[in-house]
Amino acid sequence: MYLPTLVSSYKNHLIETVLGLIIFYSIMVFMIYDHYQTDYFKAMIVSFVINLIVVTIWSQAKNSDLQTA
Repeated sequence: MYLPTLVSSYKNHLIETVLGLIIFYSIMVFMIYDHYQTDYFKAMIVSFVINLIVVTIWSQAKNSDLQTA
């Protein structure tokens, strides 16, 4: 969430952050695709979902703090 605030002047950084997560995890999954039956592959998918949830909650909390201030 912090890198898009330094690079972009766009106010809603959720889209940029989610796009970065998708690109990162797409590359990681592509690199380990041959091992799709391993625990490492499953851990990457679970990590992706958890990170999406955390970033979304964090962004919503940050936006609600800005609206109340």
